[in-house]
Formats: sequence, structure tokens, C-alpha cells
Amino acid sequence: MKLNYQIKLLYIIIIASFISSCALFRHGNKANIKSNERVNLVIKTALSYKGTKYKLGGIDKSGIDCSALVKISFEKIDVSLPRRSIEQSKCGKEVSLQKCKVGDLVFFRFDGNTKNEIDHVGIISNIDDINAIKFIHASTKLGVLEDDLSKPHNKKVFVKCMRIF
Repeated sequence: MKLNYQIKLLYIIIIASFISSCALFRHGNKANIKSNERVNLVIKTALSYKGTKYKLGGIDKSGIDCSALVKISFEKIDVSLPRRSIEQSKCGKEVSLQKCKVGDLVFFRFDGNTKNEIDHVGIISNIDDINAIKFIHASTKLGVLEDDLSKPHNKKVFVKCMRIF
């Protein structure tokens, strides 16, 4: 009789474990879908500024700088980021370029930067099948555009990638 009770208890434990793991798996998928929708809104917002001219300190479609583009794009999903790229570079969790995802921030330091600080930011907007990384940013010369991280100049000045959520 005791063996029969132990077998029944074992079955109950196995079934309960299976049911609870399925529930966690479903919850995880919902969280990923919600996260993907948030990322898509950030990218859509940033892309809506494509073609906008660069303006240091600018915050709208009449002229915008890189950190304002990032700040405004993330505000669409109720994520508040600091105004300056150097401060934005301290938010979130650093990830390797090989593990970066769409929605992550990429930070740069240009030649001639005497303070040796981060002075530019963009948002990863696409990673294709061959892992080519595109990012959207406000270029001082070209305005808001999508660019390729593998371009020699971009690779040279790249510093790090940060995940905000």
C-alpha cells in the first residue's frame, strides 16, 4: 500500500512539474511578444525622423541631435533616458556586439575627442541574416539616417553596445 501511495505521489509531482513548466513557457512568450512590440515602436519612432537635419541640442523634426533621437524614441514606450549620450551610455546592461539585438544602443567616440568620452549614440534598427548590423542615428553631416556598423569609420569609432530592456 505504501508503494502504491509513493507511485501516485510521484505521478502527481511529474504532472504538476509539466503543467507549471508549460505555464512558464507561455508566459515567457507573451513577455517576448510584448518586448518585440516595444522594440518595434522605438525603431518606428526613430525611423520617422529619417531625413531630419542634424541640429546640436535639437529635439524635433526641424532639427535633432543623436541623443535626443534616442531619448524621444524610448519615451514612446515610457522609458526615460538621460539627455546626453555620455549619460545614456551608463544606462542598461553592456552586451557584446556579437550578442546585440535590435533596439540596443550603440555608442561611439570620434577622433579628436580630447575628453576621451562617448560623444555619439544610435539605435540598432536591423540585424540581417549575415549579421550585418544597421543602426539609426543623427549624423552631423547627413542628418538622421540608417547606417551600417561594418563601415570602416563606424567600426573604428565604435565603443560599446548597451541593452536598455
